[in-house]
Amino acid sequence: MVELWSEPLSKRYSNSRFSLAWIFWLGFYIMILIVPLFVGYASHGFWLKQDVYREQPKHTFQHRLVVMLEGSTTAGAPLYLAWSTMPQYNALLAPSQLRVSQVASSTTDKNYDGITDSFSINITTPLNAGEQIYQATAWTFFSSELDDQIHLNMQGMAVFSSSTPLPSWRVVARSDLYIDFTVPVPSDKRRTAYNTPVLPGSTLTQIQDILPDNVYQQVLMRNETLRLSSRVPPVWSPVYGTVASFTTSLSFSVPVQEILYQPGVAQTLKFAWVQYLALLLLLYFFTSFVVTFIFRYQIVDTYVASDTRPPQKVHQF
Repeated sequence: MVELWSEPLSKRYSNSRFSLAWIFWLGFYIMILIVPLFVGYASHGFWLKQDVYREQPKHTFQHRLVVMLEGSTTAGAPLYLAWSTMPQYNALLAPSQLRVSQVASSTTDKNYDGITDSFSINITTPLNAGEQIYQATAWTFFSSELDDQIHLNMQGMAVFSSSTPLPSWRVVARSDLYIDFTVPVPSDKRRTAYNTPVLPGSTLTQIQDILPDNVYQQVLMRNETLRLSSRVPPVWSPVYGTVASFTTSLSFSVPVQEILYQPGVAQTLKFAWVQYLALLLLLYFFTSFVVTFIFRYQIVDTYVASDTRPPQKVHQF
């Protein structure tokens, strides 16, 4: 004989409403539905308030920058030189401080995915005889975009600053360019709150507008900012003899970074539902053995109906 189909035989337990068995049955299912909710909430991870993912930002160099050099002359007088690609900035400098520089920049896309992997910026500032440089600062301006879990368009300023105890003719810096968030941004809409220039030329009307302390204060008021992180220190090349210029050589890599964000309603509910369902199934699996024991051995009185015999009431003695 070949078995073609099979059906299980069931044993059914019943009783009237508001009986002790009915109240126990109702309490069991209420517990199954409520307990996972409280357990999930008490674990402090039921409602997803923030999440993280990895993405490589899309940065675009705006060809706007400011370079500031500090040092001294051989006579011991302090030296401060500055220049910017913004004419309004240059107009606020004293003639002795303004030193027009040459800028050369390039980008590299190593894997040809349309996202820039690195930037190279070289700033050459001419020097007069007897001028020595000990510190270099560069502000470079970028447009940045994120378009995966969150949709973000922003403009930011990356700040490089380094000094050396010896007079030098070049500094070479290699850094990673990151987007920083003071508060995680929501993912349910495109964010453009800071898609405005950090240092707009139209607002530069007085010397206080270009002072580093004031500029840095404005940058830190933004929720989204750019940050340079160096895995190796800048390399300074000391002067041996006379030099005619100082070179600030910057190389910025764009790594895949972790982005902290606020999930939307759909993601939050999905995360909570998965936890709730997992806890519910686990609780039901273990408590079903207790319920089966209580009904099978008539801890509470019920009418028993089997597929192999008519309904009957089991009595306890």
